[in-house]
Amino acid sequence: MGIEANSCSGGMTGADVYTQKAQTTVGDQKEGTKGVIRQLSGDTHVVSRLRELGFIPGYQVRLKKRVPFGGPLVVEVNGTSVALRQEEAQCIQL
Repeated sequence: MGIEANSCSGGMTGADVYTQKAQTTVGDQKEGTKGVIRQLSGDTHVVSRLRELGFIPGYQVRLKKRVPFGGPLVVEVNGTSVALRQEEAQCIQL
């Protein structure tokens, strides 16, 4: 499934996108950082896939590893390590 770089913006205006970018996402975190999922945003297919992988609001997540040069992120959720594209990680708001 291909995910566009702006799949989390949901067609917002410039002011709305600025506000959303101020929110913290898994993709913004440093390695080892933990947080609690506040909400999932973006395309319904992306949100459904993230839920199927265990990314549920209220669950704790930890960014375990960033692969260099824009590669995937390894995120731990509910005791399981999952590799996510940067674009998917940006859809998980903390």
